[in-house]
Amino acid sequence: MAKSVILFEQAEQLYVQQGFSVDTIIKLLKNEVSRKTLYNWKADGNWDAKRLANIEASKNLRQDLMEVAEAMAKELKANPNPQKIFGLLKLLQAIKITTDLPEETPEAEKQEGKNKKLSPDLIKQIENEILGI
Repeated sequence: MAKSVILFEQAEQLYVQQGFSVDTIIKLLKNEVSRKTLYNWKADGNWDAKRLANIEASKNLRQDLMEVAEAMAKELKANPNPQKIFGLLKLLQAIKITTDLPEETPEAEKQEGKNKKLSPDLIKQIENEILGI
């Protein structure tokens, strides 16, 4: 595989999936790609649309995980079970990971306020009331 193809794929992943800026990508790739080339790749590969789609997918995943966590918390309150408590803890960790994903677009920031979130206070409440932590 040609070096430029490898660099293209790395740059696209850094921009689309990890949310890095073009300037940061230049530094991460140790100046092996010029700014102009990255902007050309970004335009030709439609990276902005791919990035928005990736952000939307992570929001949907986060929302689904929150719904499952809420259902599990209600079930655990009625019927505590160590295995299910462990499962809820793992699920809360997954929610935290998806919450930490980068969202650098203004559209994503506007939408973020509209999505239902598990607040840190709610997570602490779940830990205190259900898990006894």
